[in-house]
Amino acid sequence: MRRGITTEIESEPAVFPFRLRDRDFRLGPLICYEDILAGFTRKAAALGPNLFVNITNDAWFGKTAEPYQHLALAVFRSVEHRLEMVRAVNTGVSAHVDAAGRVRLAGPAVDPDSQPPPQPTALLADAALMERGGLYAHVGDLFAWLCLATLIGLGIYGRRRYHSGPDAPPAAGASAGLRPLRNRPRRRNRGARRA
Repeated sequence: MRRGITTEIESEPAVFPFRLRDRDFRLGPLICYEDILAGFTRKAAALGPNLFVNITNDAWFGKTAEPYQHLALAVFRSVEHRLEMVRAVNTGVSAHVDAAGRVRLAGPAVDPDSQPPPQPTALLADAALMERGGLYAHVGDLFAWLCLATLIGLGIYGRRRYHSGPDAPPAAGASAGLRPLRNRPRRRNRGARRA
């Protein structure tokens, strides 16, 4: 076994501390698609970052809608945790998203195979280093689970009520009181010839 080389991939989020103007802050890195995973981002937010930083590679999608969809999904993480996010994407869309979910600054999405090669774009934004907030940061998916439980409860209640009321369907094996279909004479095909 070689020393100094790790083969295990970390599946838990981390934060990177830094000092600015005699104050301690933390960056919450979200690598690649981690910025669209609500559960992972919630774990990262629990570590107390002051800013989300997303570094990703959307190059294989070229100039399609995917980079814009990736940004749109990342916006939700900023809103949920009331933290700003800066995104550095090699082929776009690099952006600065504020804690209210507004995209304050965004670069273009480019196709890496285009000729001549696209010129690099630099973005410079003032990001607020904030303490996390927002209801979702504290209760997570509780609201969604409560909605699901309510829906299941209403379904069970409605099914029981339907099967116990005066208009309830007959029990299995009981006659439903339906009349059998009458034997109807077959109609001849009017276009067919008689033999």
